[in-house]
Amino acid sequence: MHRFFHIAVIGMVLASAIASCGKRMPDEVIDEGKMENLLIDIHKSEAFMEGDFQYYSENNRKDSVKDAILARHGVTRAEFDTSLVWYGMNIEKYIEIYKKVIERLQEEDNRTIALMHGEKTEVNAITRSGDTVNIWNGKPYIILDGNTGSNVATFSISSDDNFRDGDRFILKFRLTAPGGKMPLYPVRITVAAKDVNDSVMFAEKEIRKTGWDSVSLATTGALRKVMGNMLITPEPEWSMIQADSITLTRIHM
Repeated sequence: MHRFFHIAVIGMVLASAIASCGKRMPDEVIDEGKMENLLIDIHKSEAFMEGDFQYYSENNRKDSVKDAILARHGVTRAEFDTSLVWYGMNIEKYIEIYKKVIERLQEEDNRTIALMHGEKTEVNAITRSGDTVNIWNGKPYIILDGNTGSNVATFSISSDDNFRDGDRFILKFRLTAPGGKMPLYPVRITVAAKDVNDSVMFAEKEIRKTGWDSVSLATTGALRKVMGNMLITPEPEWSMIQADSITLTRIHM
């Protein structure tokens, strides 16, 4: 994970060159809470790009991802650069932010590893019980890139003792795109459920705009699992979409 912390290094360099001034935070500087969330999303995108470093070796492709992250947080490049300089001059605050960033990224990695090994975690315990709960068991942040073969993301959650006949499922998410413009073709979202007789119920939606959206599925009978996917068309035009704040709410009707 330390490979992703380029910005931390920049901050340390700035701090070593400029003594801490201890001034009040200017209005144009991103506040600590927003900066923390922004840095987390930047590190996640860096991890994604390192997974396909050949394609993202070109700076314009890296910049398009960074621009999309900044736009989602309502931050310009100038504001981000100015904020980095200010935090570099106030290194104590920057260190406090980065401690929280590292802790949150490490916690998410630990949860993902636990899920891969089928272990029960606190997150599973929370999402597997209750009349109205979020049962999403993956990362709440997905990048769909039509030019790298990563144009589809799937999920599957097995039924357990807390599922009920006739449960309703709502997949909610927020879509963002580089420059705020959707690609020529829509994002296709599917939520499905397989019952104990292996019959499949599904709801499908095509989305042509950025922002918040959702797909709802009402089921009947006892279920084996709930599943689905997010898909963008890889051809003919290059496209990239990001989905974040993903939740899958199960409601006992």
